[in-house]
Amino acid sequence: TDMTFDDFEEKPFRSTDIGINSFVIDEIPAGLINSANVTFTTSRYFRANTLAVYYDGVRLVRNVGFTEGTDQKSFTLATAPTTAHLLRIDYIAL
Repeated sequence: TDMTFDDFEEKPFRSTDIGINSFVIDEIPAGLINSANVTFTTSRYFRANTLAVYYDGVRLVRNVGFTEGTDQKSFTLATAPTTAHLLRIDYIAL
């Protein structure tokens, strides 16, 4: 069906609504930080392309420093962090 301008203004998000509880900030991802592990998981499912990964406070570039998993609950780092490094993530949850 065709969408009119009025429809878009009233319902800009057709799939699901984004509420204040959808924003996850400064989460510690699950996964071993042991110089070998590169796969980590989030506590909730995230919207594709909303994951931000911080490695010692520096935001990594998507598809360079990390890739999002197709399951929308995991991600893979390009380099395994050592025990001295900190990982934090932000994302919009489903």
